Order: sequence, then C-alpha cells, then structure tokens
Amino acid sequence: MLGLIMPASYLRTIDRVRLAAELKELFGRDLADQPPIIMRQLRAMSRYSARNRLAELPRVPTLVVSGAHDLIAPPRLGRSLAQGIAGARFVEFPQAGHALPIQCAAETNDLLEKHVTAAEESRRAQSST
Repeated sequence: MLGLIMPASYLRTIDRVRLAAELKELFGRDLADQPPIIMRQLRAMSRYSARNRLAELPRVPTLVVSGAHDLIAPPRLGRSLAQGIAGARFVEFPQAGHALPIQCAAETNDLLEKHVTAAEESRRAQSST
C-alpha cells in the first residue's frame, strides 16, 4: 500500500515500518488490510466522470492539487479538473504521490492557508463594492 500512495524515491529516504505505524494510527487500521469495498470504490471512480458538468459549478475560488507521482489520481486528471472549473488554479507537487497531504503536510497546509486567505479577501472586496 505504501508503494501505491508514496513515490519510491520518498520511501527510500524514510523508515517504512515507522511510517506504516503512523498511518495505521491516522487511518485507524493497517492499510495492508484493505476492506473488499476499496477495490469496488476504485473501479467505480475509474469509470465515472463529471467533467461535462463542471461548468455548472458556481464561480468559487478553486484549488486543485496533485502529486506528480500519484498512481490513484494522476496529475493529468487534476489538470483536466482545474481546466473544467472557471478560474480554478492547479498546483502539482513534483516530489509527491497520492498521500501528498501526509508526505508534504507543511507545504500543503501553507498552500491551503494562502488559498483560503485570498478567497476570503476577494469575497470581502466583492461584498464591499
């Protein structure tokens, strides 16, 4: 499971046993023990696309983030998602995989904080005019 959510280059630099233990605490179960529903969910996700409905979304500040090594939700899908949402911004983390918020927690939190702050400032500016 670690190889699915984290890039090999990252896994070579850390204690995999420690990471697995930390993730077990975070997720409340050993990620190696996948419930049968997981594969069904992944199959369903791979077959469904709401791309043709993205233009229906109201214009809201949107940030789409992908990890360059994400095997579950590849960056091309994130890029496509951002292109379909008016005004969306796409950011790709070159060193990350699917577990980007875990692997790059500080950078992800910083990016999200800046995005939310800018959205709030924009909303206040629009409501004061």
